Amino acid sequence: MNEPDLRAVVRQGWAAARRADPGPTVAYFERLLDGHAGNATALLHCARAHDFAGEPYLAAPLYQRAIEAGLSGVPLRRCLASYGSALRNLDRFAESVQILEMAHRQFPDDALIMCYLALSLHSAGESARALSLLLDLALAKIEQPDLVANRWALGNYAAALELGSWAADGAASLELTGPLLSAASVDRTPTF
Repeated sequence: MNEPDLRAVVRQGWAAARRADPGPTVAYFERLLDGHAGNATALLHCARAHDFAGEPYLAAPLYQRAIEAGLSGVPLRRCLASYGSALRNLDRFAESVQILEMAHRQFPDDALIMCYLALSLHSAGESARALSLLLDLALAKIEQPDLVANRWALGNYAAALELGSWAADGAASLELTGPLLSAASVDRTPTF
C-alpha cells in the first residue's frame, strides 16, 4: 500500500474511533501495523491508538520506533508532542522534558508542544519555568487588548521566573533559546 492509501486507511480508523470504547480502535491500528511493520505512519497511529486507550506504557515505545523509522514534518511534530506526553504519564519526567524541549527547538511556534512541555516541567518540579513558558505562549498567541498593553510587564515577569529574579527590562537581557518571547518582540509601551 502506498503512503497516500495508508493515510486514507488511517483516517478511516480515526473516523470510527469512540472514546467510550477504544478497544476496536486499538485492534484496528494493531492490524494495520501488523500489515506494515516498520512503517513510520503505521507505528505512529498504533501508538496514538494506545494513548487513546489510556495505555501510555504501550504507546511510548511505538512513538520512539516511529521517530526512528523516519517521520518528518507535521507527523513528526505530532509524534514528538504525544511521545513527550506519554513519557510524562509514565512519570518519566526528565525524558519527557528532554523530548519536548527538542520538539520545541524544532517546532518553536507549536502551542501544543509548549503546553505539554509546561506540564512536564511542572511535573519535574520546575514550575517557574513551566509558568514562564505559558506566559510566553500567551504573549505570543493571544491578541487581547489588555494583554497586548501589558506585554512589557508580563515579559519581564516571565523572564524573572526563568532567571530567578525580577529586573526592569529583564526580558531584554534573557537569552531565550526556546520560548517565543524575545526582547525584540516585547512591547515597551507603558501600561496605565
